Amino acid sequence: DTGSRGIYMVKSTNGGGSYAVPKKIVTTFDSYDIGVPSFNNRRILLYVSGGAYKTGTKNNVYAAWTDLSGNTGCTTAANEPGANTASSCKTRIWFSRSTDGGTTWSAATRINNQAGLNDQFNQWLAVDETNGQLGIMYYDTVGDAGRKKTDVWYQTSSDDGATWSAATKVT
Repeated sequence: DTGSRGIYMVKSTNGGGSYAVPKKIVTTFDSYDIGVPSFNNRRILLYVSGGAYKTGTKNNVYAAWTDLSGNTGCTTAANEPGANTASSCKTRIWFSRSTDGGTTWSAATRINNQAGLNDQFNQWLAVDETNGQLGIMYYDTVGDAGRKKTDVWYQTSSDDGATWSAATKVT
């Protein structure tokens, strides 16, 4: 929701015949799109990659999205870096999980919060339905001091998103 800057989950238990009241996962720092040096003309869209894993003992729902880092000076749309490669504001991949089918959600965490001036965006989350392992891919400008050249990076979690592997460069 761009007005409230909220990411919501809406649940149906009858195949989409009806839906429960939306449950807010988080309030984002920016609201719709973010300009960063490598993507300033097209802009990064704030969207959610989601997944679920249910067994006899687990009822997990996952959400990942791109947003501003949340660091001091990087908490509102007015702070986004735009074309400014020296801006201390940067984007990160955020993650939250629910272990009770979406009723409650963990505090949002950054899965790879590097100290440098690099931007991460365009994430895609996947859940292995055979074992519940999570995988996430995203673009990252960490290899370019000018914050324009991107590579694809990949991380996994085998504990339902509580912790993540070190980032692996794919490209």
